[in-house]
Amino acid sequence: MIKALIGNNKNKLVSQSYDGANVMSGRTAGVQALIKQNYPHAFFVHCYAHQLNLILSQAASSNTEVRIFFANISEITSFFKHSSQRTQVLDEIVKKRLPATSATRWNFHSRSIITIHNNKDTLIECLEKIETSSKQTLTINQSQAIRMKLEQSTFNFWLNFFSKIMPHVDILYSTLQSRMITADTAKKAVEAFFVEIRKIRESVDEMNLEETDDRPKRIKKDTFITRKLAAKEVCDIISSQVSDRFQFNGHLSIATLFAFEKFKTYIKEFPEEELDNVISNYPFINRQCLKTELTVIYGRDDFQTVTKTVDLLGFLLENNLVECFPELSKCLKIIITIPMTSSEAERSFSCLKRIKTFLRSTMCEERLTALAMLSMEKSLIHDMADFNDKVIDKFSTRKHRRMEFQFKGTTSQ
Repeated sequence: MIKALIGNNKNKLVSQSYDGANVMSGRTAGVQALIKQNYPHAFFVHCYAHQLNLILSQAASSNTEVRIFFANISEITSFFKHSSQRTQVLDEIVKKRLPATSATRWNFHSRSIITIHNNKDTLIECLEKIETSSKQTLTINQSQAIRMKLEQSTFNFWLNFFSKIMPHVDILYSTLQSRMITADTAKKAVEAFFVEIRKIRESVDEMNLEETDDRPKRIKKDTFITRKLAAKEVCDIISSQVSDRFQFNGHLSIATLFAFEKFKTYIKEFPEEELDNVISNYPFINRQCLKTELTVIYGRDDFQTVTKTVDLLGFLLENNLVECFPELSKCLKIIITIPMTSSEAERSFSCLKRIKTFLRSTMCEERLTALAMLSMEKSLIHDMADFNDKVIDKFSTRKHRRMEFQFKGTTSQ
C-alpha cells in the first residue's frame, strides 16, 4: 500500500502514528519499526488524538491485578451513571459525581482514580445507604460488591499507587497540549516525568501492609512483596512507553522555525540550533537554501500577516511561489502532515464512534464490520456511480418485502 502511494521516493514518508497498540508501535518488532527499516525518515510520532493517560493505563495493564483494578474503576463509575436514584444518593453524601466512562470515548481513568481515592470513605458510606434503602436485589448485590472492593487490600494498594502516578501523567499531557511547545520544552517535560516516576518507584518499598488483609502473616507478606515488584514493573512499563512515544521530537523543531510571533526576533537572531535539528532529522532538506528562504520570509512584511502554517503554504501555492521556496515548502508540508502537539486531542470523533452513534443500538459484529468497511473504503464507493442502485436492488431481492421496490414494465399486445 505504501509503495502504491509514494512509489520509490522514500523521503515522502515522514511520520507514522498509531492508536497505541503495542503490536503497532513496538520499538524493535512493531509495525513502526518494520516500516522505518525501509523508510528512514518515517519517525514514529505519538498519536495525539488519543489521551495519554488511557495509553499508559493500557500499557500498565500487563499485570492481572492491574487489569482487574482498572475494570473495577470502570464498574464503579458505571454503577452510579446508570441510575438517577443512585446518583441522587451520591450527590447527597459524596457531593461529587464520578467521571463517566464510555466504550467509544477515551476513558478518563486519571480523573476517576483521583476522585475515588479522595472520596473513598464517603463512597463507602454512600454504598451502605444504597444497600439498606434499595428494594432492588440487583442494586443491593452490586453496591455490596463494590463496597467490598473499596475495602479490599489489593484494590486499595493499586488505588494508592495510581493516585500518585496519574497527576504526573496529567501534567505531562497538559504540557504537551501547548500549541507553543518547543522540542526543548517537550524534552524537559518528559525528563521531569521520568524523575517523578522514579521517585514513586523508589517509594513503593515504603508502602505498608493493609490491616484489612486477614490472611496468615507469612502468606500476606509474600503476596505484598510480589505486589510491590509488580508496582515497580508498572513504573518501568510506563517509563518505557513514554520514552518510546516521545523519543522523537524533531518535528517540534520545524514548528519552532515557523512560530510567527517570533519572526521579528528571528530577524535579529536566526534560530541556528533549531535549523540544525531539522537538518539532522530530515537530511534531504538543503540547509543553506532553507536558511536563505527563512531569512526572506522573516523580513518581508507580506508574510507577517500570515499566522498559520496552512495559510502560509496556501499563500505560496496561490502565488506560484513554491518553486521560489522549494525547501520552505517541504518543511511546511512536513508540519501539516505530522501532528505537532496534543492540543488537537479528540479534534474529531473516531470512525468507530461515528458508526456506533449512527446505529444507536446494539449491533452484531458482522454489521459493525460491514459499516466500518464502508467508512474506510468510501473513496472507492464514491467512484462507483451505480453503487446506491446496486444496494437497493440487493435489499429488495433478499427476502419478501411488504412494499414493491422493483417496478417491471409491461408491454401491451
